[in-house]
Amino acid sequence: LDVCCGTGAIGLLLAKSAKMIYGLEIVAEAIEDAKRNAEINKIDNVKYYVGKAEETIKEVMESVSKQTEGDIIAVVDPPRGGLHPKVIEALRNCERVKYLVYVSCNAKSMMEDVKKMVQPCTKKLIGVPFKVIRTRPFDLFPQTLHFEMLMLLSRDHERGKARPNATRADRR
Repeated sequence: LDVCCGTGAIGLLLAKSAKMIYGLEIVAEAIEDAKRNAEINKIDNVKYYVGKAEETIKEVMESVSKQTEGDIIAVVDPPRGGLHPKVIEALRNCERVKYLVYVSCNAKSMMEDVKKMVQPCTKKLIGVPFKVIRTRPFDLFPQTLHFEMLMLLSRDHERGKARPNATRADRR
């Protein structure tokens, strides 16, 4: 699952190791470029959705759950403002998402999002919390204060279980 996929570069790099890549992106032109990139590279196990991530993720997660089996690895590369709360909720509450790769150009918004991924269960965040496995900064903008950050998170099954009495009504 490639959320905020842009022209599909990250998902296309992972496509040979995945059964299917589902890309979500708000910019229609970027999705057209992603499709072209897939075609040029002879990659056919990709499907793209145009729209705001917070509006498309529920439909995509349901589609992925019906069409596939096994674990889901999610990659997110949000804009500077970070992930929409509905996206965080969808990723956190889908137990099949076992790994989350977070790519960010804004460490502050990344930390705000990651706090929600690792915190104990709440009424809205009912899935087992993630834990941070590894982080790495990349200085793509030499001689500036800006850098890219990459973080790998995994489900923390040691720390807790999903809320046993949680229902779909709790998610609203």
